[in-house]
Amino acid sequence: MDEKISKKIPLIGETDKKKLATIKNSMEDESISTNSHSSKEDENLNKKPSVDEMKNIIELEKKFNKRKRCHKHDKRRSMKRKSLIKYQHDCTGYDSFMNSNIVKEKNHKESPHIVIRRSLRFIKRNAIILKNVKVANENTLERTVSYEISKIGQNIEIHSKNPKYLNVKLDQCVDRRVFILVPLKSVYLLPNLVFLDEDNVRMTDEQLLVYKKTYVLVGMVDKSPNSETFGDFIGTPDIDFARKVFVNQIKADGSFHFDTSGEIFSFGFGPKYYVNNNMSIGPFVEKKRKLNESENEMKKDLKKKIYYFLHYCIGCVFSTFDNFEKSLSPNVSKLQHHFDLHPESDTKELELQKSGILNAHLCLNAQTKLQHTECDSSYTVISVPRQVERRINHQNFNIGEFELNISNGKNIVIPLKIGTILVYSGYLLTHRQQIRKKNDNVSPFVNIVSYNSEKLFNHLMQSFRREILGKSRNSK
Repeated sequence: MDEKISKKIPLIGETDKKKLATIKNSMEDESISTNSHSSKEDENLNKKPSVDEMKNIIELEKKFNKRKRCHKHDKRRSMKRKSLIKYQHDCTGYDSFMNSNIVKEKNHKESPHIVIRRSLRFIKRNAIILKNVKVANENTLERTVSYEISKIGQNIEIHSKNPKYLNVKLDQCVDRRVFILVPLKSVYLLPNLVFLDEDNVRMTDEQLLVYKKTYVLVGMVDKSPNSETFGDFIGTPDIDFARKVFVNQIKADGSFHFDTSGEIFSFGFGPKYYVNNNMSIGPFVEKKRKLNESENEMKKDLKKKIYYFLHYCIGCVFSTFDNFEKSLSPNVSKLQHHFDLHPESDTKELELQKSGILNAHLCLNAQTKLQHTECDSSYTVISVPRQVERRINHQNFNIGEFELNISNGKNIVIPLKIGTILVYSGYLLTHRQQIRKKNDNVSPFVNIVSYNSEKLFNHLMQSFRREILGKSRNSK
């Protein structure tokens, strides 16, 4: 039994013992060598460097510090360059007026006007041409502009019982259209004016001297041939709801806009005297009252109706004279790209915004007592929607008219009938709106107006500056 076990269990012989001894000796030799190597390294570390080695170390340190400083400088320079690139990217397309005084001046006056060259032969027969401009009370609120009538186109019908008032009969005019022109040579030296050619390019002083014999478009009237299908209908429920929800912009003391009376309810954006998210423009104020779901829907529907009608009218103007599409309010149409004023779902508001139209005003029996001018940053658009008849015993009341005061003895009167669209320069035409046969017992005369005032553009420009400065600071 023991012999069997001894055969199965191997015994450590002398050769194995020798092997184990050699392994132990080799491990001890390795530990000795490692210790001796580490001790040599310690000795090298503790050893003082030579003079040459010190010089090399100092030179390397200088190079390292220099590279470090250059890296910091490059980083700062790259950040400045990035902020500059971002600033230039934000200002793309603005070279024509970013280099002018608009950026530098706090208050800015710049009224845009279209110079007619190519289209003159197409519109001359439907044009009233004025001459001999005279400006009184410049740089005051009493500023007025007067002319003499040079020529009235053969396609225009004018009726006049009183020689002081020239009543334009739009329904009897060919194409139901009238243009009002002024020679460029008589107005190009006036202050605060900007002239655009028919391609919406701002004209230089040299170009103005070359094209002095051309004309400036100061007004255009267009009348729809079918008033029954002209846009949306503004009825009595719309008027009552506007009075209930929105704030009347006209003050009772008569201090609003050259002694204007009546009611004006504003939609869209106007100037504000506070800053919110770098913006000093914002929506017009509404009355502070809670609305239920049905009233909120009615408010949305009324706003949509106003904007859709204005969009329809602007489309009619563009189809008549396509130069207005980019020249109605050129500076505002460029600036608005920086601000998300309307939700993306409101396509009509966005399209109007791209044309530089930021607001719409619902006017009820609105009339202005004083004939006046104003340095607006856009042409003014007046349109007359379908509305309730204002008749008692077959007699019309609350009849809207628009007067252009040409001189002390002449006024061009444009009847504001349903389907009429009037586009005019508030700076080169002395004007006012009037209501004849006013009667509070019938429905008021309704018209919708859109314009960009000097104050609105100044606030928009200041918001643009704050936005740019904020972006450049954030980029740093």
